[in-house]
Amino acid sequence: SDALRTGFIDYIDNHEFTVGILDAPMGTVTATDMKILRKKINCERAILINTWHRVNDPLSDVSGKYRTIPSSGAYAGIAARTIEKIGPWKAPAGTDAKVNGAIELVWDAKKGDTDMMNPLGIVSIVTKPNYGIVVWGARSVSNDSNYKYVSDILMDIYLRKSVQLATQPFVFEPNEGDGDANLWNRIIASCEGFLEYVRLQGGLKGKTSAEAYYVKCDAELNPEPMVQRGYCITEIGYASKKPAEFVVFR
Repeated sequence: SDALRTGFIDYIDNHEFTVGILDAPMGTVTATDMKILRKKINCERAILINTWHRVNDPLSDVSGKYRTIPSSGAYAGIAARTIEKIGPWKAPAGTDAKVNGAIELVWDAKKGDTDMMNPLGIVSIVTKPNYGIVVWGARSVSNDSNYKYVSDILMDIYLRKSVQLATQPFVFEPNEGDGDANLWNRIIASCEGFLEYVRLQGGLKGKTSAEAYYVKCDAELNPEPMVQRGYCITEIGYASKKPAEFVVFR
């Protein structure tokens, strides 16, 4: 319903470290229907799934009975599996992003359908010969180009949360920039150490540290009026990797 969708999006928008996964209604079976639904969704950290799928029903007394279920739960599991095995910079999509336990899809979108839905930020679940039922789409519904891909959102949440946790020991330290062991340099060293670890894991774009990220915490960001108010501002920039959506053979 419109009310449920609006409430869901409001929740995501008001909780910094969350990402939402929306299921299309079960009866949605055309790319045109999905296009209409997509226009109703405005959320910076959400994913829209095109179809439900069927699984064996363990609660049925009839052998072989199927149950139709929304695909958001399976997608969340695939995202978690991808993050655990590789990292949040890898899109939870592709032939290895298999929907375990899926027997068939309510709507098995064809290439023409996915070609229409992908630019709109709709994630398709499709049947691929030799691979089975897989996630085939890496884009979010965000209108912000910085969060165009699901991996952009997951990576941003991962970095923000990690930096927040890593800098907790610095709370209530003297807010100053003089000396090698001062607060500003300690923050820079902590953040750079973490970002370098991510880069070495293959999570950032760039062959060198300077190409992959920067951390700034200095007098320009922290003038005396800011310090007097109890704030210590740090700026972090990073170069995120993008999935290869189109592999072109000539």
